[in-house]
Amino acid sequence: MTPAMTVRCILAGMLGDVADYRRLRALLDAQFSAALRHRAEEISDIVGRIVELTAVLERRRRERVELAGACWPARCRPHAFRCKPYRSACRQRRGPVSMTAARRSRRW
Repeated sequence: MTPAMTVRCILAGMLGDVADYRRLRALLDAQFSAALRHRAEEISDIVGRIVELTAVLERRRRERVELAGACWPARCRPHAFRCKPYRSACRQRRGPVSMTAARRSRRW
């Protein structure tokens, strides 16, 4: 698979997720309404659909992680940035980051 095809697959999965998150929101609203009316059977039915939908979302997420991992070299993968050796190396190069600097960097 070419990198362009991989990116298209990732984007297609993301678009599918956007639609499914809308469905999930509607199901959660329906579940809340059913809970307010004490409709146990309706809640049970909605929970089953929520579980199915979240399984689809999770499957797509795993596919995206796998596709993205195949595109990037191992040294550049996002999960590598969360490991302790990387954080330690950053601290050694730049020194500790103050909370004020961390807050400033999060502003848009």
